[in-house]
Amino acid sequence: MRRRNDALRIAALLLIGAAAAWRFGLARRWTQRLAPGWNASSDYVGTMTYADPRSGRLPDRDPVSKYERSQRVSPDSGRPGSMVLEDRLLIRDIETGKTTWEYTTWNVVDPRTGGLQAGAYRGDIAVFPRNVQRTRYRLRANYVKGLPLNFERVESLDGLPTYVFAYRGRGEYTESYAGSGEYPGITPPPGDEIRCADDQFYYRVWVEPITGEQVKLEEGCLSGDYYYNVATGHRAGAVARWNGVTAGDALIERIAEVRSLRSQYLWFTRYVPGALVGLGVALLGFGLRRTAPLALLGALLLPQAAAAQDSGQASHPWFVYLRDGGKSPLYAFAGYSFGRPAVMAGVIVDTPNDYTEYVAGAGVNLFAANGNGTSLFALGSKASDSWYLEVYALPSVSRGRCGATGFAGLYLPLEAQGVGQYFLDPVTLLCRVHARIAVGGSYTIYKIAGLPAREGAGPALQVTLPPGSLTLDALASLANFTRELRLTLQFAW
Repeated sequence: MRRRNDALRIAALLLIGAAAAWRFGLARRWTQRLAPGWNASSDYVGTMTYADPRSGRLPDRDPVSKYERSQRVSPDSGRPGSMVLEDRLLIRDIETGKTTWEYTTWNVVDPRTGGLQAGAYRGDIAVFPRNVQRTRYRLRANYVKGLPLNFERVESLDGLPTYVFAYRGRGEYTESYAGSGEYPGITPPPGDEIRCADDQFYYRVWVEPITGEQVKLEEGCLSGDYYYNVATGHRAGAVARWNGVTAGDALIERIAEVRSLRSQYLWFTRYVPGALVGLGVALLGFGLRRTAPLALLGALLLPQAAAAQDSGQASHPWFVYLRDGGKSPLYAFAGYSFGRPAVMAGVIVDTPNDYTEYVAGAGVNLFAANGNGTSLFALGSKASDSWYLEVYALPSVSRGRCGATGFAGLYLPLEAQGVGQYFLDPVTLLCRVHARIAVGGSYTIYKIAGLPAREGAGPALQVTLPPGSLTLDALASLANFTRELRLTLQFAW
């Protein structure tokens, strides 16, 4: 039996290690925003009407045109950590097939995010990143030059969730009329630029938020492009009137394509590593459940549990942990222990910062016969800003009338916008002065990548209740910490 359990534990650790290697190694390489050979294309309909060369006026009728957009990673991309993205837009007269407009750009981008790397354009994106946020992005792609796109709404396209980003305002794109390939181009008079009249240029894009893939686009200037004197702002003759929109069969095909890309991305980044972790935890539980059980000390290891064990009382499998202080987040956890294996789930709510986090996972209790030891948990977390893998350590040590408990955690972001962080919140040292009363002190530290650590400390008082305990921590600032009085309730049954 021991040999069998050892084999199960080894297999479990190998599966969990494989999940970590898959998620942080292989999946990251396979699912980076712009992989070698990446390309995207879409055809959509619109209009492209030029002004009469003699009268300088735009005609009343707009012939239908076909828009052909293609983006690809250039095969010349060779520098590590960057790629050259080729972006080509071509417009044809749908009746004659003649090219009426064409423009191509090349930009050096970060393949992980799709952001531009040129110093002057840092912060601009050529394509939307993975895990799109509901915020503002500056788009620099083809004729669009640093366009601020604001999040507008969430919209479902044939069941595919998308984020809609939009802009309406000034549109200047003189260079795009320069001509290339079959399109001879237009040269404005000296000192003039070409821009949309009355600042009525519009650009609206539907983006699948997990992959960052564009699904639908609306763009155009129905008020017409005109020559404008750069110095005076005076408007001269008309140039063209145009608009394009992804619709009909083109939209249906694009939705199907993006839905497939979304499914592939989720399998690579979540489902496969999640299945490996789940199987590993299950094997770990089977490998540990037949060994001699050690005492459960509770979600954050109730100090009185060690004394209960020493006195021969049976451990209680259910446990609940609640903590709130007003200035720090509300913590609410519940769990169940199967001896050594244990499961836990909970929620963290930080109302002032509009932050919520849901966590769930499994772990193992590792305690000596005297009750000293730790619980270790691996949990998945869906937070307001990102998915995380979290590792909790819950140590407890006691000797005589005194004991120390701790709650330590490490956040490993699973998405690009996530932020690495760790905490020790709190470490509490208590000594019993009465059968039901203990006094001592608490210390806490919380560190988020890119921000200074927050540290606090202060006295602590714990009152033992029949099903658990009540703890008060009066924490003052040591560094970047807002003082507060925390109340913690812990129960086990």
